[in-house]
Amino acid sequence: MSAAQCIAPLGMESGLIPDKDLTASSSFNDGNVGPQNGRLNQDIKSGAWCPKPQITTESTEWLQINLHSVHKLSGNTNTYLEKKNQLDPPIWASKIRFIPYSSHRRTVCMRVELYGCYWSVGIVSYSMPKGNRRSNGVELTDVIYDGQWGDDLLRGGLGQLVDGQFGGDEIREAAKNSAWVGWRNDTKPPVLTFEFDKIREFSAVHLYCNNKFMRDVQNSRNVTIKLHHRIGKWVRIQLHFSARWILISEVVFDSGKPLTCYIYNTPIFIGHKIQH
Repeated sequence: MSAAQCIAPLGMESGLIPDKDLTASSSFNDGNVGPQNGRLNQDIKSGAWCPKPQITTESTEWLQINLHSVHKLSGNTNTYLEKKNQLDPPIWASKIRFIPYSSHRRTVCMRVELYGCYWSVGIVSYSMPKGNRRSNGVELTDVIYDGQWGDDLLRGGLGQLVDGQFGGDEIREAAKNSAWVGWRNDTKPPVLTFEFDKIREFSAVHLYCNNKFMRDVQNSRNVTIKLHHRIGKWVRIQLHFSARWILISEVVFDSGKPLTCYIYNTPIFIGHKIQH
């Protein structure tokens, strides 16, 4: 799902997120300004969460929201004055902490809402070579990747390939917006490994690629690979060069819960009659 579609309020204001899923490092008064009161547009008790100490540049007070499952978050709203902040790029999380900050020591109170959607895709992480830079200086690495960065390998995180942002035809302009990841053919053919939250049945994978052959980049705009209902928790994609570059903007899987088959066995008793 694209960031433009993933903008639904997740339940702070409506109460869909229950009080038991709201915690805080401290509260000035648990009953009146505890974490359960930090809901946008809700005047419950004193109408906000207020941490016990005053806030400075070095404060570590926090308000935490437990969503229990991974969600894609595209923005948050906070108050003193209500302001909506778009998260670009979006983040994936099952728990969120708000940490108030102030350049001057002051008392701070907060009411918040989260915007996003349930991460039904089920991708927990992917690993791959980190990409290269073109001779014209265009960076084709996964700049928003949130996992571990090795010398040549990205491991254990999520980034551009699943952010819902599809690159345009103009590579140089799209690269500025973190749209493409690219590998040059003087490196090893890239291997992409995707880990999912649970065992799934896969029918296809779609690779959104660039097809500007005159710019020495291979592959068609949207390549679909049938996976023939294979079942697993990991998917490994091996790419091969037929030109100088491979550029990929997005990887989308068609998958779902595998069908469960039950085999019922009728016991068969084999015996013999004992002669007396």
